[in-house]
Amino acid sequence: MDLCRQEDIVLSSGHIGPEECIALAEGAARRGFEKLLICHPNAWLEDFTDDVLKMLAGHGAYLELTFGACSPLHGRQNPRLIADIIRLVGPERCVLSTDYGQVECSSPPEGLRMFCVILSKCGIPDEAIATMTRKNPRMLLGLEG
Repeated sequence: MDLCRQEDIVLSSGHIGPEECIALAEGAARRGFEKLLICHPNAWLEDFTDDVLKMLAGHGAYLELTFGACSPLHGRQNPRLIADIIRLVGPERCVLSTDYGQVECSSPPEGLRMFCVILSKCGIPDEAIATMTRKNPRMLLGLEG
């Protein structure tokens, strides 16, 4: 984490459990490290409860919410659950992505377009979608300005 901070790069949690993510988020908060991305917790909502998600966001972590869990061959998650997460922690703590790239999925750009349309139909405002697809990723990647 210290090396990521020194080099100004994002640290993704990868596929670890909620306890490990909480430990990472607490460590990041103690160090003032602001570029921690929690890898698609929406794929494991039985483990990443509302309380865990609020705790992670409260420590300054970003939640990478992915459309892949909604796909027919990858879980068929109801996208309204993702909209609920956005409302729970706020779009300021979320990043949208697809987790696509597999041959059975749409292209990542098309998947992201579909994800944004569906979230809009679930009541997520366009401004919030722009925050999660443009503003937050730009900040994490150091492309602000």
